[in-house]
Amino acid sequence: MEAAGRASSSESVSPDVWNDALARRSIEVDVPLVPLEAFGLNRLPEGMGLENEGRLQTMRFGAEAHPFYDREHGVVYKFFDLRKKGTLGTLGKRIVLERVSGEDSPGIPEVERYSLRTVDATLESTLEKLMFINDAGGHPTEIVGLTDGGHFLVAKQPVAVPISLKKKDFERIRLEAIDNMKGVVIRRVHLQGLVVALWVGGKMSLMADLHTGNIMRDLDGKPTVIDALLGSVPAESLSNLPHLGFAFEDAEALRKGDLPPARGELQDSPDDEL
Repeated sequence: MEAAGRASSSESVSPDVWNDALARRSIEVDVPLVPLEAFGLNRLPEGMGLENEGRLQTMRFGAEAHPFYDREHGVVYKFFDLRKKGTLGTLGKRIVLERVSGEDSPGIPEVERYSLRTVDATLESTLEKLMFINDAGGHPTEIVGLTDGGHFLVAKQPVAVPISLKKKDFERIRLEAIDNMKGVVIRRVHLQGLVVALWVGGKMSLMADLHTGNIMRDLDGKPTVIDALLGSVPAESLSNLPHLGFAFEDAEALRKGDLPPARGELQDSPDDEL
């Protein structure tokens, strides 16, 4: 993250120049630069991904990374392409919680004034996501470093097993994976789909996009979150949405090994629902 900060994306430079600057600054702060050849991979022209010489098994490309399975060591390497726009949006998405209805729209309950929006992720937000999911108790994730030339960010995870279940059974497994991360499902706030509150090391994060491709089992059979969309929490949303604040209070208590605080029905209900 320090190297990415030094290789400022605010400058109007070509991707190759930005990648070179990132690589140089990475060397200055002792970030490992790993040659693609060490993985048996070759870099193809921009937008065409990676060529596999056969040591690793090519997996189906996701929305943000090129995954390859190392069968010998039981790990999956994920390559995040930094070549198109530097830090400006080639690393998938993140979520943003926004108040979309203002005071010029009277009569709308506060819980209906907020919405989750997806925006382009940056190198910094992707690094934060990888660290946060790992530290929260999701699938173990190691940031390996960058490939030489600063073209790809490399992470790796132990191989996980897809879950093939009926919808009802999958929802039960998903809740178990959330519990394993000390997460709390946010209720009574009108957000799109299932959204989770996480608290780790004094930091709060929203977690979403927990579909069948992002929930798997580890080799011990334990449900685990291998990927998700994360987003920060605006301070004003905590005061405007009591149930959002309650969810993060509960997530903090669970992380610290405490029971979530007891709340009465009146305390647990926003004014507009009483």
